[in-house]
This record gives sequence, C-alpha cells and structure tokens, in this order.
Amino acid sequence: MTAPLLSSRLANKTLKESQETARCSLCLNSFTSPKILPCFHTYCLNCIREYTESNAHNQKFACPLCAFECVIPPGGVNELQTNFYIKAAQTKSSVAANSPCQICDDGSRAEKNCLECEQNLCQNCSRSHLKMKSSRDHHLVSLTERSHAGEGQVTSKSFCEKHKGDELSFYCRKCSIPICLRCKVTTHEQHTSEDLSDVAAEIRVLLTDMLKGAQNVLPKFHGHLNDVTFYSDHLEKERDKLKAEIVEQTMKLHETIDDLSRKMSEDVDDEFCVEMARLGTRRDMISDKTTSFSTQLHSANQVVCFGSDADIAWNRDNLAEQLQNMASMRTPADMIRLRMDFVPSTSMDSPSFSELIGALKKIRDPTDVKVEEYSSFSVDNSFKAVSSVCPTDEGTAWIALGWTADLHLFYRQGIKIKAHVVSRTIDFIARDAENHLIMSSNEQKMVGKPGPGFNLDSFASFPGYHPRGITVTQDGDILICLAQSAAFQDYRASHKNKVVRLSDNGKVLMEYGADGKLFMYPLRVAANVNGDICVSDSRKQSVVIVKASGELKTEYSGSPADEQREQKTVFDPRGITCDARGHIFVADGASHSIHMLEHTGMFLGKLVTEANGLYGPYSVAIDKEDFLWVGCRDANVKVYKLNWS
Repeated sequence: MTAPLLSSRLANKTLKESQETARCSLCLNSFTSPKILPCFHTYCLNCIREYTESNAHNQKFACPLCAFECVIPPGGVNELQTNFYIKAAQTKSSVAANSPCQICDDGSRAEKNCLECEQNLCQNCSRSHLKMKSSRDHHLVSLTERSHAGEGQVTSKSFCEKHKGDELSFYCRKCSIPICLRCKVTTHEQHTSEDLSDVAAEIRVLLTDMLKGAQNVLPKFHGHLNDVTFYSDHLEKERDKLKAEIVEQTMKLHETIDDLSRKMSEDVDDEFCVEMARLGTRRDMISDKTTSFSTQLHSANQVVCFGSDADIAWNRDNLAEQLQNMASMRTPADMIRLRMDFVPSTSMDSPSFSELIGALKKIRDPTDVKVEEYSSFSVDNSFKAVSSVCPTDEGTAWIALGWTADLHLFYRQGIKIKAHVVSRTIDFIARDAENHLIMSSNEQKMVGKPGPGFNLDSFASFPGYHPRGITVTQDGDILICLAQSAAFQDYRASHKNKVVRLSDNGKVLMEYGADGKLFMYPLRVAANVNGDICVSDSRKQSVVIVKASGELKTEYSGSPADEQREQKTVFDPRGITCDARGHIFVADGASHSIHMLEHTGMFLGKLVTEANGLYGPYSVAIDKEDFLWVGCRDANVKVYKLNWS
C-alpha cells in the first residue's frame, strides 16, 4: 500500500510564505493544483506534467531543482501526492470571513473547507462529510481555529486497504506498518503492536533531530552568498582605489606618459571585468543551489512537524534517507580570489616611461578544473573534419561536417536529432543575439541565415574575400574572419586578411587588421567576456588577442617547451572559444590537444591531450553548462564536462 507523503494534519505554520516556497519554480506563479515530489519540492500539476512529457524516461524523471530521481505513478502525474499544506494556505487566504455553509440551507456559518470538494462546511456538515464513504478520507481545513503560528488546522483520516471502513490506529512492530483494529486481532494477532500515535511520536523525535542537522546546512549556503556579495563590493572599491592611485601618481609626470597611464588603467578594468564575470557565474551557481535546498528543507519541515501519524510511519525510511542526504550535502569550495596592488615609482630617474609610473602586481590563485569525458560519437561514417560546432541552450549542438551543405543537430549525449541540407556549403555556424543561426560559406563567399526550407538567405557578402570563422559579441555585434584565399596554404604576403565587426543588420562597424599587419590568415574568432577579440591564425601559427578598440594585446604561439626537450613543438591553432570566466580554449591540431589560456593569453595548461584519446581536434565550443564540445578531423565529436572548484 502506498502511503501519502504529505501531512494530513497541517498546523503551526504561518500563512505568510517565503518567495521561494509560495510560487512554483517552473512557472514562477502561485501554485495551481500543487504536487509534491519525494524530495519535498513542489510544482503545479500542469507544470510538472509538461516537464515530464519532455524529460521523463522509462517512467522516471529528475526533479527540476535538485535532480532527485522520481517515479511517475501508474496513473500518470495526476496521481502524484497533492501538497495539502499549500492548498490549505491558499484556501485560508481566499475564503471570506463568516462565509455560510454551502451544504445546508439554515444559514450556518462555515467552520471548515474541504480541499478536495472545494466547499465550505458548517460543523455538522463537516462531521457528516468525514463519515460518508465517498469523502471520509478528504482533507478539511479549519476556517476558524488557528494554531499558535496562525494557520488553520487541517484534518483527515487514513483507512485500512483491507478493511475499507476501519481507521488506521495501531502500528505492527514486526511488519513496520500501520494497521486497523481488525488487522490487530486477526492477521497480526501474534505480532507486537502499539498505538499508532505513540509510535509516530517516537519517530518524530528521531526525524526532528535529523531535521536539525539538515537545517544547519542552509546557513552555510547563505554564508557563501554573503561572501560573494561582500567580495563583489570589495572588488569595486579596490578597483576605484587602484585607479585613483594610478591617476594621482601619473599627474606628477610629464604628458608623454599619459598613454602609458591609460593602458595601465585599462589593464585594471580588464582584470576586474573578467573577475566580475567569474564572480557572476559563481553567484548564479550558489544561488540556484541555495534556492533548491531552501525549498527542499521547507517541505521537509512541514512533513516532519505536521505530518499525520500514518504519514510519518509510512515514510519513515524515505524521510530519514532524504534528511540524512540533506545534512551531508557538500557546500561550494572556497572562492578563488584576485589580489592586485599598485606599486608607485619612487624615483624620477628611471630609464623608461613605464618605470616612471609604477607597476601593477597581480596575484590570482591557481585555476583548478577537473575534466571528465561525457560522450564521444561520430557524426557519420565518413572521415571528414568537423569544421564547426554550435551549442544551443537546450543541451544540443549544430554540427557542420567536411565543408559540405549538410547540417546536423545532436544531443550532447551523442544522439542525432535531425539533419538539414543547406543551399550552400558550410564552413562555420554561430548564433546571433536572437539565437538565430548564422553561417559562413567559404566557397560561395557569403554569410547567411537559414530561411524557409533551410535555404541560406544572404546576410552579408564580401567581394574578393572568403568568410571563415564567426562569433557574436555580448553587445550583439557579429565578428567575421575574412581571407583573400580559400585556404591558408594559398596565403600571399600581399594579402590583407582581416576581421570585420558588423551590426545585427549587417552594417560594417569596424575592421581589424585591414592593413595586413595584424593577421596572416585569421581562421576562427571568439569574443571574450572583457570584449577582447581572440583569433586563431593558422598561417601565423599563433592566437592573436586584440582589444575591442583594435589595439594588439598579445599573441600566444603555443605552450612553453618541455624541460626535457630542446625546443617546443609546432603549434597548429584551429578552433577557438571563450567561456563565461574569461578563459580561452584553443584546438591544437599538431599536438592533438586543447590549450587553456588566461584572458591575458597566458598558458594555463592542456585540458585534453592525445593521451586522453583526442586526435585531430579542429573545432571547439563551450555551452552555458560548461560542456566543452570538440570536433575532430575524423568526423568524431568528443564532449567533456568541466568541473570548476
């Protein structure tokens, strides 16, 4: 027999709900037909029905907030347990004072409301309601009585499945189940039994202690959120303080060093911009976990404190397991912090202008990331190169293969969803600010967006140039690599290859490297969180990082040489992407690895190498959930999960 999860007697709880628990986490509106899951999270019936239609597998689904695995009842989500606590609170707030009984005609004042029938009942009608066979197990909320916390009392009865009319009032110690009086004197006559209320009181004591252990975790989450807020304020103050010190010092120097002062101030802003982006990512992660845990703890508290004797007895093991898991839940690791200091010059006799101002000292704790291979799959049976991977926000990615007109959509697990034949051969795929696909066709010398039938409608054309890589900035501008030859092997010194910035309507806003001095063959481009433009130059064999203003920031030409080698290996940069923390990831076809760089271009390490089974990486992309997609030269795609400390 399946026992209900939720209390049949809800009391001692204020009607004033917190924002997290008064609204459905899926639709963000007040609950409609609230259903509670075994993990204590509650959702509207329609919301959880729509969610399971898209996410259930083998009659199971993961809770949207905590990912706890739940089983769909045989009759569907309609049979999930109703959260009578929330229904009672909604009823109390909606029923007018001194409402009349809706059953009898003598004008008696309503004392209770049936949550199933949604009718107001006087005292006599409510007694009759609980005696009728069709409604004896309904839940009645008191409209007049209030507990010390201000909420009306809710009552209901639990009946024996074998003896339908007998109420459960005893507990069999041997069988660990609630039983009725007839069960006690028949089937369980030789078993030790006790009053259900006594056993429930005993279980409540045990679960209350466990509940206290779970409650101790929530302040830790709040502490981490407070730490993030304090650190955010501290960063802003330190940024202003550092810039003020820089300006004060440079005011004492000659006008010829103003340009150096400007560059140093931009470096400060650049560091803090990246740090704030990392902080925002961490804040969102902790906030989501805190909300999930808070609502879970709230529902657990209601079940333990206000559940009926039968509910408590039925769900003892499940409640104990959930509360133990909650009490032992790991909170986030300590935050990686940036420390910067400005050291003013103490001498005016320095040989260079830069030394006259001073120096910025930056210290950041080492980046710790664990890489786990999530999936590996082939796009088709060919050995063509995966030229582009474009993740979406739904855990899928569009894939271009072998510079053909074929476009493939895959789940990150490697399951193919569909394929389209585009009207042009495809070199690279990106998404614009409105999440519409935008593609470059190296062969047809155009950039387009798919229209009806996935025909590629021209968005921008560049006579004399072959468009290659594309990316979209945080402002919605579009960056496109342009080369005067279709392949980097055909590059000539006279070529003036460049990167252009377009508005969302195709207007050219700026050109980078139009004089031919900045790039040799810009193949792929990525926009970093601080506005930097990161370009993989396959002919130059380096990654060129340019500020949004067009000023060269730095170049990266491969990882430092190993101590046991006389010189470093060849660097063959192909695909390039940036994450929300400012890191740069580069696919190196020569060493069969993925390089990870700081936003400054400093080498941090190789995330994945040939030793991990990676061969011929050509394209790389990262989605919003920190899954790194790597397209290889043999039609294979590998997906890695990046777990940051």
